[in-house]
Amino acid sequence: MLPDVMVKKELAEGSLLRVPLASPIPLRYVNLLFRSDLNLPAASRIFVTYLKEHFGSLQGS
Repeated sequence: MLPDVMVKKELAEGSLLRVPLASPIPLRYVNLLFRSDLNLPAASRIFVTYLKEHFGSLQGS
């Protein structure tokens, strides 16, 4: 299963079809931990920014 945001284009153009499930998949959470007293590498900062923009605010950021 993929989030809609990752396959939006494919769903819109019909190259990917959604398969209905018998029961909904339970809500899941992802935790991202890093030390606030250390500077993150550029790639990590970009990843955190991406997560904030696409999945909402990050608690504690």
